[in-house]
Amino acid sequence: MGITDVVIITAVAVVFALCVRSIYISNRNGCSGCDSRSVCTSRLTGRCRAADDMVRRADKALGKVSRHE
Repeated sequence: MGITDVVIITAVAVVFALCVRSIYISNRNGCSGCDSRSVCTSRLTGRCRAADDMVRRADKALGKVSRHE
């Protein structure tokens, strides 16, 4: 086994570990998508505050009346 094989196997292992870590973090009560440290509101209400805010700001920038308020 050459040095190239070791580097590739190590890189794949690191990426795999980061993917597993991301999945684990997203399954906790925190919201990994909006970086909320409190309980994720989308799990409780079915609506994500970060996504609603993003759509509202995009509508405002485009001059549309937002229906996400």
